[in-house]
Amino acid sequence: AVLDIDMPMSDGFSVARTVRQQYPECAVAFLTMYKDELHLEEALSIGVRGYVVKEDATNEIVSCISSVAAGGTYISPSLSAHLVQFVSRASAQVSGSGVKRLTPVERRVLDFLAECKTSKDIAADLGISPRTVENHRAHICEKLNLRGTHALIKFAMERHRRLLD
Repeated sequence: AVLDIDMPMSDGFSVARTVRQQYPECAVAFLTMYKDELHLEEALSIGVRGYVVKEDATNEIVSCISSVAAGGTYISPSLSAHLVQFVSRASAQVSGSGVKRLTPVERRVLDFLAECKTSKDIAADLGISPRTVENHRAHICEKLNLRGTHALIKFAMERHRRLLD
């Protein structure tokens, strides 16, 4: 399936998620005007296997479709710097090397986040202010190269699951 991020009635991310859930064998590629890393990372995180920027489409769309149809991936070469950063962050998270740099309090905050506790709840449990918890959350994100609350919570829950296995 070749989708755009901006679509009438829905956005491409929602459609891609639905396609990936209902038809996991269906490969998804985006043909879009967005060439920033946030859109690319969101696409990769939901399993999109092709990402072509419209300004590059004349030269790249056939290669993208061929690669994705053959079971591979294709990302516009103009996005290579974003892709390298994404892969670096992902490998640091998987290896856990970023977690080793966390202070003991930051690790406890991460554990509480995995339990779906709010900053206010965490503050009460640790005997610190909610503002201090927010500072810890910001430091954790910085050390783990995470962007946003969703990415932090997702990381905390995945780490927690791995520790329980």
